[in-house]
Amino acid sequence: MEDISKMKNSRYIFFEYKDFLEPPPPEFNKLMEDQRKEGKYIKSVPMFGLDSKILPGAFILSVMIFTEKHGNGPVLSELEHSHDFDEAWIFMGTDMSNPKDLGGEIDFWLEDDHFIIDKSCMIYVPAGMKRGPCGLSRCDRPIIFFQAANEVQYSRTWEGTAEGAESKGQ
Repeated sequence: MEDISKMKNSRYIFFEYKDFLEPPPPEFNKLMEDQRKEGKYIKSVPMFGLDSKILPGAFILSVMIFTEKHGNGPVLSELEHSHDFDEAWIFMGTDMSNPKDLGGEIDFWLEDDHFIIDKSCMIYVPAGMKRGPCGLSRCDRPIIFFQAANEVQYSRTWEGTAEGAESKGQ
């Protein structure tokens, strides 16, 4: 087999996750730490990440697999925030006999609307719309998560606090 890395267009093929996210604020780190102390956490496998820092001109794309959820109640993985670009999320179940069954529950907010989703779905979030907190309430089997945005570099405006996320997420 030919060495792919020596091929002219090999820069367009990715086999490893490359992180493109900006460091989260202290509030986010506090939320993660507090949940971990309570035994609440999500095991996940980051698969792929892409934006213009990784490949000049590329749009934002991220793929992750949630494999296990530990602890009682939702495990929050995001504070309330917004973006100045449109974003799409896809949550996909992995039961090939029933792929529409998510195999878990995603718990999230779009502005003042609280959603608990247990079916495979795609969520479109327009630029400027507040989203979060977001989390996982149940994970019975792996859940594939895709995130895509029509922007070349990921950024967000944090609007929530750890306390606000915990009060919404309970």
